[in-house]
Amino acid sequence: MVRPFSLHLRLRALAHGCLWLVAALTPLFAGCGGAAGALGQVAVADDCAPSDASCRRRGFDKPIAVGAVVRPEISMRVQGSGAPSMHYEAADPTVLKSENGRVEGVAPGMSAVLIMTDDGTVMDMFHVWVKAPTGIDLVMVRGADDREPIEGTVELFPGEVIRLEAALHGEGQELGGELEQEWSLDRSNVTLLEEGRRGARRLVALEPGEAKLTLHAGDAYTSLRVVVRKPSSAHLAQIEVSR
Repeated sequence: MVRPFSLHLRLRALAHGCLWLVAALTPLFAGCGGAAGALGQVAVADDCAPSDASCRRRGFDKPIAVGAVVRPEISMRVQGSGAPSMHYEAADPTVLKSENGRVEGVAPGMSAVLIMTDDGTVMDMFHVWVKAPTGIDLVMVRGADDREPIEGTVELFPGEVIRLEAALHGEGQELGGELEQEWSLDRSNVTLLEEGRRGARRLVALEPGEAKLTLHAGDAYTSLRVVVRKPSSAHLAQIEVSR
């Protein structure tokens, strides 16, 4: 079993970074970042079923957007030991802020996130990057592995529902975390229903007409034209048959 860091080694790790640790402890772990921590004792875990499109990964698999919040879920890999009481601690508070199980991007850069027991022992660490978002996309979600960016115009019939998510990116790279968002519509022929997460909505077509959906997240902005078509006789007949 890999022994937890002592406080002395923790301070040296913060001073020299993960590259120093790789050189000194190469036999003990494979590298920095990814699903497992640098020492392989802690892994970012989630309970996402493959078929659950509403479940989002909660790890450090991508840079965190400035201002966005990640709520990582961790699992221990220490053989012969139960999970101790732990918390997160950001090595550089000017880049990342950690509080009450939340990790928030403060400014662009990189910081180690230490997984610590409540008595101060470092169990593992991750290197986490923070990047400023430069844009936001709307993604239509049909399933866990069926997600498609949409733009321009979407056409619906009354009663149809589509699931939308906001995807932040920085210079083309997808960013992680939940960022405060503002969703709005300029017409009442469609409506938005919340799904319990900042970046997810259900768009419901109510009656024929056009509407503009706008989404703001920080300085990023996007919009979508929504056209609700009057169903034809053939379409109505098809609906009756499907019932």
